[in-house]
Amino acid sequence: MTALVSAYLVNLRDRAPASQAFLLLWAESMASDPVLGPLFAERDAWFRERLTDEIRAGIEDGTVRSDVDPPSVAISLAGLLRGIGMQLLSAVDDPLLDRVTEQAVDLVHRSLAAPGGP
Repeated sequence: MTALVSAYLVNLRDRAPASQAFLLLWAESMASDPVLGPLFAERDAWFRERLTDEIRAGIEDGTVRSDVDPPSVAISLAGLLRGIGMQLLSAVDDPLLDRVTEQAVDLVHRSLAAPGGP
Protein backbone atom coordinates (compact mmCIF):
# COMPACT_ATOMS: atom_id res chain seq x y z
CA MET A 1 0.00 0.00 0.00
CA THR A 2 2.78 2.41 0.79
CA ALA A 3 4.39 1.84 -2.61
CA LEU A 4 1.07 2.61 -4.30
CA VAL A 5 0.58 5.78 -2.25
CA SER A 6 4.14 6.90 -2.95
CA ALA A 7 3.92 6.23 -6.69
CA TYR A 8 0.58 8.06 -6.98
CA LEU A 9 1.84 11.16 -5.18
CA VAL A 10 5.29 11.21 -6.79
CA ASN A 11 3.62 11.09 -10.19
CA LEU A 12 1.49 14.10 -9.26
CA ARG A 13 4.32 15.90 -7.53
CA ASP A 14 6.47 15.55 -10.62
CA ARG A 15 3.68 17.25 -12.57
CA ALA A 16 2.94 14.45 -15.02
CA PRO A 17 0.62 16.15 -17.56
CA ALA A 18 -1.77 13.18 -17.79
CA SER A 19 -2.16 13.09 -14.01
CA GLN A 20 -2.79 16.81 -13.85
CA ALA A 21 -5.37 16.60 -16.62
CA PHE A 22 -7.09 13.68 -14.91
CA LEU A 23 -7.44 15.53 -11.61
CA LEU A 24 -8.69 18.71 -13.26
CA LEU A 25 -11.28 16.78 -15.28
CA TRP A 26 -12.20 14.76 -12.20
CA ALA A 27 -12.86 17.96 -10.25
CA GLU A 28 -14.94 19.33 -13.12
CA SER A 29 -16.93 16.10 -13.34
CA MET A 30 -17.79 16.36 -9.65
CA ALA A 31 -18.75 20.00 -9.93
CA SER A 32 -21.06 20.22 -12.88
CA ASP A 33 -20.31 18.22 -15.99
CA PRO A 34 -23.13 15.74 -16.74
CA VAL A 35 -21.05 13.97 -19.42
CA LEU A 36 -17.88 13.54 -17.41
CA GLY A 37 -19.64 12.68 -14.15
CA PRO A 38 -20.61 9.09 -15.01
CA LEU A 39 -17.24 8.41 -16.65
CA PHE A 40 -15.31 9.53 -13.61
CA ALA A 41 -17.73 7.80 -11.23
CA GLU A 42 -16.91 4.56 -13.07
CA ARG A 43 -13.18 5.30 -12.88
CA ASP A 44 -13.45 6.11 -9.17
CA ALA A 45 -15.26 2.82 -8.54
CA TRP A 46 -12.47 0.99 -10.37
CA PHE A 47 -9.82 2.83 -8.31
CA ARG A 48 -11.55 2.05 -5.01
CA GLU A 49 -11.87 -1.60 -6.03
CA ARG A 50 -8.17 -1.75 -6.86
CA LEU A 51 -7.34 -0.26 -3.47
CA THR A 52 -9.73 -2.71 -1.80
CA ASP A 53 -8.01 -5.62 -3.55
CA GLU A 54 -4.57 -4.35 -2.48
CA ILE A 55 -5.73 -4.04 1.12
CA ARG A 56 -7.21 -7.55 1.08
CA ALA A 57 -3.96 -8.89 -0.38
CA GLY A 58 -2.06 -7.17 2.44
CA ILE A 59 -4.36 -8.74 5.03
CA GLU A 60 -3.81 -12.15 3.43
CA ASP A 61 -0.02 -11.80 3.36
CA GLY A 62 0.10 -10.40 6.88
CA THR A 63 1.39 -6.92 6.06
CA VAL A 64 -1.94 -5.18 6.73
CA ARG A 65 -3.83 -5.42 10.02
CA SER A 66 -6.59 -7.99 9.92
CA ASP A 67 -9.12 -5.73 11.65
CA VAL A 68 -9.36 -3.12 8.88
CA ASP A 69 -12.39 -2.97 6.62
CA PRO A 70 -10.97 -2.97 3.07
CA PRO A 71 -13.82 -1.10 1.30
CA SER A 72 -13.93 1.62 3.97
CA VAL A 73 -10.17 2.05 4.00
CA ALA A 74 -10.18 2.17 0.18
CA ILE A 75 -12.61 5.10 0.25
CA SER A 76 -10.42 6.87 2.82
CA LEU A 77 -7.26 6.25 0.79
CA ALA A 78 -8.87 7.44 -2.43
CA GLY A 79 -9.95 10.62 -0.64
CA LEU A 80 -6.49 11.13 0.81
CA LEU A 81 -4.78 10.66 -2.55
CA ARG A 82 -7.21 12.75 -4.58
CA GLY A 83 -7.30 15.49 -1.95
CA ILE A 84 -3.53 15.72 -1.72
CA GLY A 85 -3.38 15.56 -5.51
CA MET A 86 -5.62 18.60 -5.85
CA GLN A 87 -3.47 20.49 -3.35
CA LEU A 88 -0.28 19.52 -5.18
CA LEU A 89 -1.69 20.91 -8.41
CA SER A 90 -2.10 24.30 -6.79
CA ALA A 91 1.22 24.29 -4.91
CA VAL A 92 3.76 24.69 -7.71
CA ASP A 93 7.34 24.91 -6.39
CA ASP A 94 6.19 24.34 -2.83
CA PRO A 95 9.18 23.13 -0.79
CA LEU A 96 6.92 20.82 1.23
CA LEU A 97 5.93 18.57 -1.67
CA ASP A 98 8.49 15.87 -0.85
CA ARG A 99 7.51 15.96 2.83
CA VAL A 100 3.82 15.68 1.96
CA THR A 101 4.51 12.45 0.10
CA GLU A 102 6.68 11.12 2.93
CA GLN A 103 4.03 12.00 5.51
CA ALA A 104 1.21 10.39 3.52
CA VAL A 105 3.23 7.20 3.10
CA ASP A 106 4.05 7.20 6.83
CA LEU A 107 0.40 7.82 7.73
CA VAL A 108 -0.76 4.88 5.62
CA HIS A 109 1.97 2.63 6.96
CA ARG A 110 1.26 3.47 10.60
CA SER A 111 -2.49 3.06 10.22
CA LEU A 112 -2.49 -0.19 8.25
CA ALA A 113 0.67 -2.10 9.15
CA ALA A 114 0.12 -5.40 10.88
CA PRO A 115 1.85 -5.82 14.24
CA GLY A 116 5.32 -7.20 13.68
CA GLY A 117 5.09 -6.42 9.95
CA PRO A 118 7.57 -4.41 7.92
